[in-house]
Order: sequence, then C-alpha cells, then structure tokens
Amino acid sequence: MIGRKQNWIANSPPLGFEDGLHVALRFISYRSRSEREVQRRLSGRFSFEVIDEVTKWLIDNKYLDDEQFAIQWKDYRERLNPKGLNLIKRELRRFGISEEIMDMVLLKTDEEANAYNAAIRFARKKLQEDLDCSGLTRLIQPYLKRRGFENGAIRVAICR
Repeated sequence: MIGRKQNWIANSPPLGFEDGLHVALRFISYRSRSEREVQRRLSGRFSFEVIDEVTKWLIDNKYLDDEQFAIQWKDYRERLNPKGLNLIKRELRRFGISEEIMDMVLLKTDEEANAYNAAIRFARKKLQEDLDCSGLTRLIQPYLKRRGFENGAIRVAICR
C-alpha cells in the first residue's frame, strides 16, 4: 500500500440504524432541528434506508416536529433577533419547513411590533455611541430593510 491512498470510507463497514440514531440524537441535543436538517446531517454517512428509519423513529418519539420547530424559531426571532416575515420565511424554507406550516405559524406575527422592537434595540445601541437623534432616524430605515421588514412596518416603527 505504499504510494497509494486507501479509501477509508469505501472499506469501512456499513453503518446501521443505531449509529445513525446516535449521530442524530447528538445533533438535535444542541437545539431543536427540522426533519430536513437531520436528513442532511445523516446523508453523507448513511444509506437512504437508515436515514428514513432514523427520521421516522425521531418523529414517532416526538424528537422531531417541524411545526414545533417553526414556532420556536419564530419566537426566537421575535424575542432575541427580530427579523421581518419575509426573512423568517426564507430561513424556514431553507430548513425545509412546508409552506402550510410556515403560513400557519407566521399568521399571528405582528411585523410592525417586531420592526419597532428592532428599531428600539438599534437606537439604544447607537445612542450609547453618542449619535444624535437626527442621524439615528436616517440609519434606522436601512437597518430595518436589511433585516427583512416591509416598508409599511418600517414607516410605522419610525413614526412611533
């Protein structure tokens, strides 16, 4: 074998359900995950059959729930890192959440209140940097736009 690279993955024994379950449980132990996130994590190392078995087991035992994940993600965004509905939708779509679940979860979201909260947080930070109020108003609009808020919500937040 001198001078030749050995393909360790091809020579390794096939990994089964227990190994896949162990990897998936460790992956979801840090934070809740969507089904697609877990499937992506397992896809490089396990067969499709093992991935399907592990995913089904996690769903049946309530470790994975896309609806609950979407609700938690929305709450996180509203509380700690406010973003607009379009940006939250894009993030949930990237996580593999279905349109029906997204629409149901985001139906009760108050984008104007989220824009206001983001503007207040931004204003407090900038006022600590000794920025005057007139300059602050000019900075809030592009900041909220970058965070995915609609123009109407931005106007309400600035006027408030």
